[in-house]
Amino acid sequence: SVQSFLKKNAFVLLTIFAVILGIILGFTLRPYKLSYREIKYFSFPGELLMRMLQMLVLPLIVSSLVSGMAALDSKASGKMGIRAVVFYMVTTVIAVFIGIVMVMIIHPGKGSKVDLHREGKIEQVQAADAFMDLIRNMFPPNLVEACFKQYKTNYGTRKVMIPTSSPINLTTSTEPSMMDNITETFKQLQ
Repeated sequence: SVQSFLKKNAFVLLTIFAVILGIILGFTLRPYKLSYREIKYFSFPGELLMRMLQMLVLPLIVSSLVSGMAALDSKASGKMGIRAVVFYMVTTVIAVFIGIVMVMIIHPGKGSKVDLHREGKIEQVQAADAFMDLIRNMFPPNLVEACFKQYKTNYGTRKVMIPTSSPINLTTSTEPSMMDNITETFKQLQ
């Protein structure tokens, strides 16, 4: 009975184990102040998983729409096809809008790389990075984009603005407001 339970629920148990292992690794490795390169090595398996999932989304949606349309009769498929395409487009636009608004509000990843020890010099791409780029290119997030674009690791310098101890006017901000960001985003989309 225990063996059959483990067999039936192996995927769920392994997923829970992986999440717990990730949390433990995150808390134990945080005090070691890993470099940017080491963090990239740790995040590589998760990045591959996300690229594989993104790669499957578009073909899965298209094939499910086509198979659903093929199962209907000719009269219903015309009306249903238009409804399905309109529904898909509307939900996609809503999802993109929600995603843009959430990114503008939350600013994901903004403070996560502040504590990294970067020397300020451009690092040469190593063999391990080239090999990981090769594997990343095997799983493109977008099949159409994969025809003309390749992923390549770029290490470069960044300018970081550090606030000074001089008095700051709280009414002015160095970062654009959310409305400015949304306006700029829509300008770029046009």
